Amino acid sequence: MLHGWGDDGKPAQIAERIGDVLIRNVTTDIRRYFSDDSSAEMIRDGNSIFIFEVAGLCIGHLGHLHHKLDESHFAAIGRLDIVMVPIDGAYTMSLDGISDITRRLRASVVLPDASFHDAAR
Repeated sequence: MLHGWGDDGKPAQIAERIGDVLIRNVTTDIRRYFSDDSSAEMIRDGNSIFIFEVAGLCIGHLGHLHHKLDESHFAAIGRLDIVMVPIDGAYTMSLDGISDITRRLRASVVLPDASFHDAAR
């Protein structure tokens, strides 16, 4: 199992080949859990966008994304053919926010993921 966070307080760094699949990650920040102090800062590099390169396709899974991506994120992600996006609109980003990111990634296929909230239905 690949974790999207570093266990040693450092960002996760994944670049692993499993058979014909190259798996890499781009870290993003994540909100603190509900039991934590809600006014506390986000957890730096607490989430990973996983990118799978296989058979000429580049497939991305945005993970538990909580903020807009900056230019460095888009550059590290590169061009995606398929992207899986969190769409609950409550635990992750707003639907408008995730739609902006999806448009910017310009993937040919967008798969909704993590539908935990009525706003996503």
